[in-house]
Amino acid sequence: AVTPVLVGASQNHTIASQSRTSMDQLDFALMRITRLIKDAPAGESGGASIVRALPSQVAFEDGAELQQIGSTLWITLPGAAAAPLCVDVQHVEFHYLGADGETDVSADPAESRRMRIELQIGKSSLTTTVCLDQAGGS
Repeated sequence: AVTPVLVGASQNHTIASQSRTSMDQLDFALMRITRLIKDAPAGESGGASIVRALPSQVAFEDGAELQQIGSTLWITLPGAAAAPLCVDVQHVEFHYLGADGETDVSADPAESRRMRIELQIGKSSLTTTVCLDQAGGS
């Protein structure tokens, strides 16, 4: 009679542990993504100097880049080789938004003033919005 309770408790502990690990990875990845975006050089129009704006990839004039390949999100720092930022990525999406935070400007990324990033690792997901008007490390 005690065995099912122990098995259930063990399973719940495993699920909670996996969830916490996923949330820790999400938190770290989103903090690193935010820093990369804020450190990107400012473009002529005041936002970040985005040279490639796709739903699963963003690249900046200085060579910094984020890209999902398979289930891995890769980060490239200026002058460095690409490195895995996080694995087991189920979904990543970059939204390029105007000054109002709602208008999609992905067709003209130079007009981006905000980026909303959606990231899902395993069954956990987080979304954040980064203001690009302060790009260039300001």
